[in-house]
Amino acid sequence: MQKDNTNSYMCGLSLPISNLIKCIACIVIALHHYSQWGIDKDLLSGPIYSVLRSVGGDLSVTLFFLLSGYGLMASETKKHLGAIEFMKKRLWRLLKPFWMANIIFVAIYWIFGTPNEACESVLNGILSCIGILEFDGTMWFVKVLILLYIFFAIGAQIKNKTLVTTSILTLAFIVVSILSGRGSFYWSSAFAFPAGMALFQYKDALFPIARKIYVPIVAVLTYVVLLYSLVFYLQLDNAIWHQLNNILIVVMLVVLLSHLPNNCMENFKLPKWLDAYYEMYLVHPKILYFAYFSFGTFFVLPIYLAISILSAVALHFLVSLSFGAKAK
Repeated sequence: MQKDNTNSYMCGLSLPISNLIKCIACIVIALHHYSQWGIDKDLLSGPIYSVLRSVGGDLSVTLFFLLSGYGLMASETKKHLGAIEFMKKRLWRLLKPFWMANIIFVAIYWIFGTPNEACESVLNGILSCIGILEFDGTMWFVKVLILLYIFFAIGAQIKNKTLVTTSILTLAFIVVSILSGRGSFYWSSAFAFPAGMALFQYKDALFPIARKIYVPIVAVLTYVVLLYSLVFYLQLDNAIWHQLNNILIVVMLVVLLSHLPNNCMENFKLPKWLDAYYEMYLVHPKILYFAYFSFGTFFVLPIYLAISILSAVALHFLVSLSFGAKAK
C-alpha cells in the first residue's frame, strides 16, 4: 500500500484560503439576515431563503470564529505580542471599523429621523456609537468576538498555556451566558474559537488524520445518532441541533482542506471589494433596517447585495486610509 505523502498536502490553513472562507461566511451571514428579515415580514418565501434563515447565520459565525482563533494562534506562534501591543494591533482592527460604522449610521439615522433607540436621546446616540447600546440586533457578534480576543490576549501571556487558558475562559463565558439566560445565538458558536486555536497547534497531526476516508463517515454517522437521540428522542432545545450542525461543519471543513495540495492559492489575493468582509458584516443589517424603517423599502436581492458591498468597501477604504496615515 502506498504511504500517505503528507508533504504533498496542506497541513494547515493558508491566509488566502482563510480570508476567502471568511469572505464567503460574511456574505452568507448577510443572506441569512436578508432571508430572516424577508420571511419574518412576509416579504420572502421559498426553500432556499428558509435554509439560509435557519442555519446560514450559525454556520457562518462558527467558521468565522474558527478561522479567527486559527489565525491568532498562527500569528502568536510567529511573533508574541504583549497584552498592550496585542490590544493596539489586533483588537484595534476590530474596534475601529465597528465604531466608525456605528458613528456613520447613527448620524444617518438622526438625519433621516429613522425610528431607533439610538435617536431617542443624545446619550443613547453616544452609547450607540461606542457600542454599549445595541441599536443593531447583530452587534452581539462583534462583542463576543472582542471578548474572545481578550481571552486570547490573557492566555497568550501565560507561556505554553495559551490554548488551555483561552479554552477555560471561553467555557466560563458559555456557562455564564447559559445561566444568565442569553439566547443560544450568543454563545453557541464560541467553542469554535479555541477549536481553531487547537486546529493550528495540532495541525500536523490532525490534517493527515482528516484525510482518512473513515473520518467524514464517522462524523456524519455520529451526527445522525446524536441528532436522533438528543433532538428527536429526548426533545432537547433547538440550540442542540444548531450546535451539532456547527460541529459537523467544522469537521467537514477540516476534511475538505486536508485534501488540498501544498501551495494551493499561494498567490491568490482577494479583490478590494471582497477584502471588506468584516465591514460587510457591520453594514448590511444597518442598511436593511434603514431602508425599511425610513422609506418602507425592502430591496430585491441583487440591489441589497450591491449596496451592502459598496458600503462595506467604502467603510474599509476609510479605515485603511486612516491606518495608512497613521503608519506614515
